[in-house]
Amino acid sequence: MPTFETQQPGGRARASFINSITDEVTALRALHNPGWSTFTPALTAATTAPNLGSTGSAVGRWWWHGAFVFTEIALTFGGTGVAAGSGAYRLSLPTPPNPADRAIGSLYLAHPGTSAVQAGVCRVNGGVLELIGPTALVTHAAPWTWAAGDSITASIAYNPA
Repeated sequence: MPTFETQQPGGRARASFINSITDEVTALRALHNPGWSTFTPALTAATTAPNLGSTGSAVGRWWWHGAFVFTEIALTFGGTGVAAGSGAYRLSLPTPPNPADRAIGSLYLAHPGTSAVQAGVCRVNGGVLELIGPTALVTHAAPWTWAAGDSITASIAYNPA
């Protein structure tokens, strides 16, 4: 830790002193605000898990800041082997939510084959994200039967356990 003995005659701080203070502030900022981390979310279903396919993708990022975990998830079905599974869809979270939390976030669903898009909500329920379209839970067959090119995007802030 720098001291005031590193001052120049006349009381002005030396450049090395200012640089060392700047380094300390930068280190503290990184410690308390590490920024976004990545994770691989899992798409599951109530009965049979879906398969995103050979070129499908599941990417997520999250940031724990204060009392909240901010999470963004993007899934795309693609390639061969795409299977919609069976039952209501759920997404895994990067860190367990507070059991009492009932956070609600945004959901975007896209079905490029018919140019269909829908907005909905996602909510923390039982440790996972439950997906709710405009009229019902998102399932293997609602709002459509999932196929290559289709995508699910979710964003939520929740209280961690």
